[in-house]
Amino acid sequence: MKHICLLFAILIAFASCSPPEPVEIPDPNLAAAVRQALGLSPDEPITQKKLEKLEVLSTWTKGISDLTGIEKMTGLTSLSLIGGQIADITPLAGLRNLATLHLNSNQIMDLTPISGLTQLSRLSLDNNQISDLTPLEGLSQLRELTLYENRIKDVTPLKELTQLRKLEIYSNKIRDIAPLTGLIQLKELNLRYNEISNITPLSGLIQLYTLNLEGNKISDVTPLRGLKQLTDLTLIRNRIQDITPLAGLIQLESLSLWYNKIIDIAPLANLPKLLTLSIGNNEIRDITPFAEMKQLMSLYLGSNQIGDISPLSELTQLRNLSLGGNQIKDFGVISGLKRLSYFALSETEIRDLTPFVSFFEGLPKLTSLLLNDNQISDVTPLGKLTQLKKLNLYNNEISDIAPLANMTQLEVLDLENNNINDIASLANMTQLKVLDLTNNKIRNVTPLAGLTLLTELYLMNNQIADIASIAELTQLTWLYLNSNQITDITPIKNLRNLRALSLNENQISDITPIQNMKQLSYLQMNKNQISVITPITELTQLHSLRLENNKITNVPPLEKLSQLNTLWIRGNQISDLTNIATIKSLRRLLIDDNQIQDITPLTELTNLTILHLSGNQISDTQQFIELRQLTGLNLSRNQIRDITPLAELTRLTSLSIGENQINDLSPLRSLTRLTWLGFGGKNLPDLTDLVPLLTGLPHLTELSLENSGISDITPLAQLTQLTRLTLSKNQIRDITPLAELTNLRRLFLSDNQIEDISTVENFNRLTHLFISENPIQDMSPIRRLRKQNPELRVDIKIDP
Repeated sequence: MKHICLLFAILIAFASCSPPEPVEIPDPNLAAAVRQALGLSPDEPITQKKLEKLEVLSTWTKGISDLTGIEKMTGLTSLSLIGGQIADITPLAGLRNLATLHLNSNQIMDLTPISGLTQLSRLSLDNNQISDLTPLEGLSQLRELTLYENRIKDVTPLKELTQLRKLEIYSNKIRDIAPLTGLIQLKELNLRYNEISNITPLSGLIQLYTLNLEGNKISDVTPLRGLKQLTDLTLIRNRIQDITPLAGLIQLESLSLWYNKIIDIAPLANLPKLLTLSIGNNEIRDITPFAEMKQLMSLYLGSNQIGDISPLSELTQLRNLSLGGNQIKDFGVISGLKRLSYFALSETEIRDLTPFVSFFEGLPKLTSLLLNDNQISDVTPLGKLTQLKKLNLYNNEISDIAPLANMTQLEVLDLENNNINDIASLANMTQLKVLDLTNNKIRNVTPLAGLTLLTELYLMNNQIADIASIAELTQLTWLYLNSNQITDITPIKNLRNLRALSLNENQISDITPIQNMKQLSYLQMNKNQISVITPITELTQLHSLRLENNKITNVPPLEKLSQLNTLWIRGNQISDLTNIATIKSLRRLLIDDNQIQDITPLTELTNLTILHLSGNQISDTQQFIELRQLTGLNLSRNQIRDITPLAELTRLTSLSIGENQINDLSPLRSLTRLTWLGFGGKNLPDLTDLVPLLTGLPHLTELSLENSGISDITPLAQLTQLTRLTLSKNQIRDITPLAELTNLRRLFLSDNQIEDISTVENFNRLTHLFISENPIQDMSPIRRLRKQNPELRVDIKIDP
């Protein structure tokens, strides 16, 4: 018996001394992040004991999709997994100590697993696919919550989160904000770009000091009159006419009212702490009340109907002033604003600068002058403004810039879109850091050779062939040379500080000179004559690469491009994807219009979320089963008959399958996350059969049926959730079946047989309407719709 006990004791001791079993973390990106947080080498095991002690884990853009193993990290108090492909957050359910959780830019729809994390005080879930907030209603300790860029309509579950101090829920689809009424501890609230018209529920949020309501449908701001603590208020792009309720917000320091319908600014006259006022793009004529606002430091009044600016003479504290796009004749008052450092007179139809010289010269601190979008041809009067550091003259009619030669203090000069061919006068501007000469008639860039402080140079759309003069500009980080006549890029081989290089639309075939640009993050060389791309194989910092429309047939091994997440290589002659599949970091691959038949190699790209393969020779879709992480897929213009394997791609939110030979669309029923679906082509089934399938896709808001031979669109009447509908290039005559689709924001009807467009008056949320190439008889419905929505864009000219 003693021997048995002794043996038992030895076994226990041996077991206690044996090494612990390592915890399996299947996702290599998550495993790498954990190892880094624990200070472990790639060979050291990750044990549960170590995981339990981990308190903070943070990683960005690492492509994590599987959280298995994270459930062992029960000591975590802060977790940030941003920019991945996470859809299932079930492993987080037991992490009860979490106080901070950031899961921005993933693919999350269901928040149920975090419903029990009641210690959370900070939660960020921006840029996901969330629509249901019910799981958050019990997280009563939350103080900061950000949910912008999701699919949220109903905020009712937030009503119990009464400890919230900060809430950002912009760029969603929210109309009713009544549930926010009780969140009286809020200090910061951002609701921009939703569908809100009634802001009465905000009237009791008296602790607010920052409120952003940009891009909604607000006309009445009366509910804001009691928010006396507000210091920063943004109401850009609404429908506001009367700002009287703002008169009592005496703590305001910054107020933004761009793009409204304001005429009377008198209510603002007695805001004693207001320092910055942005009220451009309204209907203001009389600015007399500004005479009382002597404390203003920044005033933006562009694009109104102002003729007389004499009331500004009292605003001697102004540092920044924008007056472009008005009907001002006398600018003399400006000469008294001696503290101005920034002055903008864009879009003012200025032809002759002579009258402005005297008051420009009288502004001793003026360093930034914006005169873009005018009709200026002679810049001689500007020559004396030698103190300027920034000068914007883009979109004018300038051909001679010699008068600017003495402006040697300039650091930023923008001359885009003029008629300049001689840039000799720039040679002495040795302080320049940013220079834009895009869209001119320049051939010779020799004068730029000495501008060695340049960090950004834009020379797109000129007539440049020889770039030898750029060779010594070694401080450049951004260089854009698109649309020129360049064949030889040898001169730029030593520009090793470049982060962004764009050479689209030239005549380049040899890209060897770029091989030593190790800092490049962004490279574009579309529409050249490139066939050999071996030099890019050593550019290990690349994040984005575009090589569209070249002559590439063979792709070399690219495994060293471990940072590359986006590759555009459309319009080449590629058939073999083997070496592209070595770029394990790829998240977006656009390889349309090549010669691809077999996509098997792509199954190795476990981080891939966006894949475009339109215009290839694909017939077999079986291998797509392995790409379950995809959220966007374009397979239009191939030879596909069977899409059954696509039923497994349940994370898809965007799918295009037009112009194939598909007969059975039933596999789409399982793709319940789809928001965008594109068909098109003559093999489209009858809409009577198609629409029942579409109504079963609960999140579908965008549908394309372009060039499908459709004449009767009656079945589409059921798709009332659509916000975007493309019906171009069909045979449609009657659009009345669309009358109930009142959520539409973009409607494409070009190239049909439509005569009567009266139905469009129902679409008061419409922002874009394309109706060209139709035999329309009466345009008055569009005129009436524009009165409801002045920002409506139409692709044909509509007379007032």
